[in-house]
Amino acid sequence: MKPNLLRASSILPSLIPFSSLSGLAGLVLLLHPFLTGCGNGRPVPAESSDTRVTFGEGTKHYPRFSPDGKTLTYSTKEGPGQTGGWAVFTVSTAGGEPQRVSPDSVSQYAIDWTPDGKAIYVYNDADLGLCRLGLDGRIEEHCGRIENGHIEDVSADGERFLVFRFTGRSYDAGTLECGSQAGFQAIAQTPEWELYGSFGPGPGEVTVCRFGTYGDPVSQVLIWSPQTREFSPLPLPKGRHLTPSWSPDGRYLAWSSNASGNVDLWIYERETGRTIQATKTFEDENAPHWSPDGDRIAFSRESRSSHVFVAEGRARTVRPLTEGPDWDGNPVRSRDGDWVAFLRKPAGDAAGKPRICVISLTEGKVTALDLGGLVPQGSRLFASWSPDASELAFSALDASGNVDVYRIAREGGAPVRVTIDPGIDAQPAWSPDGSTIAYLRMVEGESQIHAIPATGGLPRAVTTEGGIYEGLVWSPDSDLIACYRVLGLNRFEMWTASARRPGETRRVLPEADSNWPQRWTPDGKEIIVVKLENKRYAFDAVSRDGSRRIRLGMEPANREDRPFLELTPEGQARFDGFYPHGLNVYSDGEVRSDIYILRVKDLLAGKVVS
Repeated sequence: MKPNLLRASSILPSLIPFSSLSGLAGLVLLLHPFLTGCGNGRPVPAESSDTRVTFGEGTKHYPRFSPDGKTLTYSTKEGPGQTGGWAVFTVSTAGGEPQRVSPDSVSQYAIDWTPDGKAIYVYNDADLGLCRLGLDGRIEEHCGRIENGHIEDVSADGERFLVFRFTGRSYDAGTLECGSQAGFQAIAQTPEWELYGSFGPGPGEVTVCRFGTYGDPVSQVLIWSPQTREFSPLPLPKGRHLTPSWSPDGRYLAWSSNASGNVDLWIYERETGRTIQATKTFEDENAPHWSPDGDRIAFSRESRSSHVFVAEGRARTVRPLTEGPDWDGNPVRSRDGDWVAFLRKPAGDAAGKPRICVISLTEGKVTALDLGGLVPQGSRLFASWSPDASELAFSALDASGNVDVYRIAREGGAPVRVTIDPGIDAQPAWSPDGSTIAYLRMVEGESQIHAIPATGGLPRAVTTEGGIYEGLVWSPDSDLIACYRVLGLNRFEMWTASARRPGETRRVLPEADSNWPQRWTPDGKEIIVVKLENKRYAFDAVSRDGSRRIRLGMEPANREDRPFLELTPEGQARFDGFYPHGLNVYSDGEVRSDIYILRVKDLLAGKVVS
C-alpha cells in the first residue's frame, strides 16, 4: 500500500509498531517522507522553480501526471489523525480547486492514469482489489487482487502493474497483468527487501530500491534486466533511497533520498552517470513523477511540527515540556517518572543530524547528548532508560553502516557500544532489574530477540524460530518479554519469550486480534495491549496466557479530548497503568503535505547552478 503516515497517537508515543514506520499501510521499512511548505527563505536554483498546486490542511501523496500533462491525480489520507481511509483527487497542473473522484464510502488510493486519460487505476483497501475508476467515480473494470503487497507503477500500455509483495521473510518485486488469472508473478526471488520501484528505463526493465535486510537504514537502486534476469546497481550517493521514477525517454531517474542529510529529490543522468540534487529545503520531498514532456516533476512536500507534552491524568491538564522551532518527538520516560529522553530534529540554520535530548520533569532543562557522530536509527528514537535513570540505551547508525546498541550517561559523555556484531541491532529494552538489555537482531530478512548483559558481553538468542519480532516489553520480574510477531500487512500475533530460558516462547493472542503490547501491569499478571478498532485505538488488559481479556478504554473520539483516554470502570481501577506517577508524556503536532511541480528543463540542461 501507499505510505500510511499515520500520526502517532498522542496517548502513547509507542502505539505504532516499527514495521509501520516504514511508510506503507502496515508492514514496510521506513517512513515514506512527504513534507509541505514553501517560501521559507531557502535558496532555489536560478532559472528553476517549484509551484505549489494544492493547499489546505491534511496530507496529499503520490501525484501522477495525466497523459496530456494537464491534470494530476493524487491520494489523500482522511480521518482524525489520518486513521481513516484513502481518497482519490484530481487537480489541474495550473492549480485550482481539487475534485474528488473516489466515492465517500470506500477507501481507495490512486496508482496512475489509464493510457487514454479517461480513468485512474486505483486500489481498494476493503477487498484488496485493483480496478479502473472512471472520473465520474464509478468502477469500470476489476483488474486483479493483491494480498500482502503494494502496487507502485503501471506500464505504459496499462496492462501490467509493478507489485511488491511480502513473502514472510522479505519483499519481492513482481508483476500483475490486468485481467490475468495468473496473479502475482515474481521477477526475482531474493533474500533482500525490494520495496519501491518503477518500470524502465528500457523495455521490460524494472527499477527497484533494495534494502539488504529488514530495518536496513540504507538502500541501493538497481535495474533488473529481462535478458540477464539479474539486477545491476546504479552508482548513486549512499543513503536511504525511495520512490524511483524514470523520465519518459529513459534518460533520467528521479528519486527521493536522505543522502544530503535531509530527504530531497535527486536526479541521475543515465548516459553520463552524473547526479543532481534537485531540491534543497528543510522539508522532505518524495514520490516524484515526470510529466509526459519530461520538463517537470510532480512531487509531495511535507512539513511537520512536534513538541513534547505532559498530561496530568486526574486533573486532566496538559503542559508543554518543549517549545521553539525544532521538531521534538518520540519521548521515552524513565521508570521513576522524573526524566524524559526525546529526539530533536533541529530547524533553521542548525538543521542537520537528529539529536537525542534529555529533560528533567522538575527542572525543565534540556540537555542535548553528544553522540560522537552516531545517528539515531531510522531518524527515530529507539531507546530505554536504565532502572535508576542514570543511563540511556539507544540504537544508532555509525559511519560504516552498522546499527548497534549503545549506552550513554544522562549527563552526557562518550557513548559506550554494547553490541559489536556487524549488522543491525535495534530497539533496545532495558530489563527492570538492570542486568540485561534485550534488542532485535535484524539479519537475512528476519528480526530475532536477543539479550546481552547491560555492560556488554556475550549475546544470546531469546527467540530461535524464524520470523519478524517487534515491540519488546519486559515483565516486572525481568523474565518474560512481550512482543508481537509479524505475519503480513496489518497481521500480527502477540507472543511472550523468556529471557532466562532462551527458546521458550508462547503465543498469547492469535493473528486475528493484531495487538501491540504496551506494558505489563505492576503485578506481572496482565499485559496492556492496543489495537485499532473502527479508526480508534482500543486498550485492553490481557492475561499473560491470553485466556482473559478486559476492555480498559478507548482513544477519545474528539480531537480536543486527547490525550485523555475514555476509560471503562476496569480501566479506572488500573489508572496508574496508563498514567504512571499520575502523568503521561507524549508528543503532538501537525503533519501537512502538498503537491508541487518542479520545472527541471534548465536543471537537466546544465544551465542551473544550485
